[in-house]
Formats: sequence, structure tokens, C-alpha cells
Amino acid sequence: MTRGASAVVAAVIALLGLLSQAKAQPADINSMTKGPVDDAMIDGRQRVLYTFDDDFYDRPTCLGRCAEDWPPFEPKAEDLPGAGFAMVRRADGKWQWSYVGRPLYYSARDRNAYDVRGHGIDGLWHYARLPGGND
Repeated sequence: MTRGASAVVAAVIALLGLLSQAKAQPADINSMTKGPVDDAMIDGRQRVLYTFDDDFYDRPTCLGRCAEDWPPFEPKAEDLPGAGFAMVRRADGKWQWSYVGRPLYYSARDRNAYDVRGHGIDGLWHYARLPGGND
């Protein structure tokens, strides 16, 4: 490798390192501090996020009709993965957030901020939790 090519590779590696530190998780992710539970993972609009027991590590399986009832938590253009969060490609080609290998979803049953109506459905759906919550 030439000196010029080495410099370009080093610059790209440095840039990727900076980008991975720019935002350590999707925008506005937090744990619920009011409502029926105090440790559910919520987005910036206070919507609860869920995991599905039938998913595989970073491989969403809730597609088609299932995804109508359980819409995927999709990344925004400015979001970057990190701190346990990853962007995973679904079989339908769309991107979805996962947290520590668990794809994240919303529940169509939740109508208002802080609703947790999807928790426990079919014994397979559970609200997601951040370690430590907002203690």
C-alpha cells in the first residue's frame, strides 16, 4: 500500500470512530418515569418500545400483517448506532432499531403516551428496558 493510500485508510478509520461516538443511541430514547411502569423504554414522543420473543438476534421476524400490529422502530437519517443499539435490515428491505440484539417495535394497541397495552400479548411481547432505567 502506498503512503497516500495508507493516509486515506487512516482518515476513514478516524472518521468512522468519530461518527460512532456522535450519537450513542437513537434520538430521545429514555426510560419511562411516569405512567403504569417506571422502566419501559420510550421514544421522544413517550411511545413505549417492545421486543418480540420469536425474533432472532438482530433478525426481526415480525413482518407483513404482524408489522401492521407491531410497527418497527425505524431509524431517522441522523441516527447512528452505538451503546447497545444497532440498525438491522429487515427482510422487507427497511431498517429497524435493535437493542442488545433485540429488534424494537411499537404496539398499534398503544394509543397515548405511556400506554403499555402491548405488554404480555400472547406471552411473546414485552416492553423493552434500558439498564438502570431513570433511577
